[in-house]
Amino acid sequence: SIFFDWHSLKQLGFDFSQLGSETFDREHELMQDTAYMYVPLSRIQGFCYTIDASRSDFITRKKNDELPRRINPKLIKFSRFRFDSRTKELLGPRLVDPWKDAEP
Repeated sequence: SIFFDWHSLKQLGFDFSQLGSETFDREHELMQDTAYMYVPLSRIQGFCYTIDASRSDFITRKKNDELPRRINPKLIKFSRFRFDSRTKELLGPRLVDPWKDAEP
């Protein structure tokens, strides 16, 4: 999957008001893109460890030192939403396994 950080979403023109009362964590949160596309290796920006968790769950895990330890803490992110980068529409909660988690 491709994930977008706050700056990339803003640059794309995503309307953050779609999140309602939820606040997007500019430092630790990513959003999963559901638009499938083949990407040349030259477009891959980097990597990180992305946890499927709520914001409060992520903060609790961080406080309790329950995040992965063998990776730079700056590379540990969380993701709770998915969207379509073509339509810029919020689609709901993140799907960890689209084959199992998708609605019938």
